[in-house]
Amino acid sequence: MHETLRGLQREKDYASVMGKISSIGFAVPIVFMVLVPFLVSISFKLPFAIALIVDLVGLFAAISLVTPPVPREEIKEIGVTNFRQVLREGYHLNFFTFALFSGIIGGVLFGVGGFRAPYQTFLEIPVIWYGVFFGIGRAFASLMLAYSGRIRAITTIYSFYKFQLILYTFFILILATISTWWIVVIAFIIINAFQWGLSKVDNSYMMDIISPSKFKATLLSTHVQIEHIVAAVASFGVGFVIERVSYQSGFLYLGIGFFVILMLLYLYILGQRKAGVYDRLIGN
Repeated sequence: MHETLRGLQREKDYASVMGKISSIGFAVPIVFMVLVPFLVSISFKLPFAIALIVDLVGLFAAISLVTPPVPREEIKEIGVTNFRQVLREGYHLNFFTFALFSGIIGGVLFGVGGFRAPYQTFLEIPVIWYGVFFGIGRAFASLMLAYSGRIRAITTIYSFYKFQLILYTFFILILATISTWWIVVIAFIIINAFQWGLSKVDNSYMMDIISPSKFKATLLSTHVQIEHIVAAVASFGVGFVIERVSYQSGFLYLGIGFFVILMLLYLYILGQRKAGVYDRLIGN
C-alpha cells in the first residue's frame, strides 16, 4: 500500500488512507457481532453468505490496486551478508531506536491483553459481557483509525511517543492498584482502543524513518520481531508473578518496568534529537 501510494504521489497520505481502511476493518466485525444473532434466526447460512460477499469485495479491491510506476530494482534474496547490510542501513537511519521503543509498547500491551479475560473472570464479571466490552474497545479504535491522518498531522514522533508512555503507564498502574470491576473494564477498553486506534499513526512514523531505504519490508520485520520477543517475555513474567502472588502484583511490576525502560529510552531519544541526530526526520 505504501508503494502504491508513493507511485500515485500520495505517500504523505499513508496514515490517513491506511487509518480509514483499518477503521472499516475494525467496524465490520462489530457489525457482525451485533447482527449474527438475528441472522442465524433466519438461517445459519446467512452470516456465511454475507461474509462471502464481503470477501469478494475485498478481492476486487486487491485486484484493482495500482502497479506503482516507480523504478524497479532487483534485490538479491536476503542472505547473511545482505542482512548485515540491511542492519547497517537501519542503524544509519536511526531506525532501531524507534523500533525498540515502539516494539516495547506493542509487546507489553500484548502481554496485558493476554490476561484480560482471565482477570475479568477472576473478578467474577459475567462472561456474556466480554463480547460487549471487546466491541466497545474496537468501536473506539475504529473511530481513531478513521482520523489517523489528522492525528498524524497534529503530532510529532516525540509527542506521540510521550503520549503513549504516559497513557499506557497510567492505565497499567490502574490495573495494578484498583480491583473495582467497572474501573478494570474501562482500563482494558481504553488500552485496547488506543493500542489499535493509534497503530497506523505509528506505522506512518516508521515508514517516514525508513523512507530512503530499499529494504523497507526487512527493516519493518525487525520491528515486529522486537515486539514479539517483548510480548513473550512480558507474558511469561506477568503470568509467573500472577501464579506466585496476584494479578495486581503482576500488573504492578510490569507497569514499573514499562515506565522505567521507556522513560530512559525516551530521554536518550530526546538527547539524540538535541544533538541533531534526527534532523532529517519529518515532524522534528
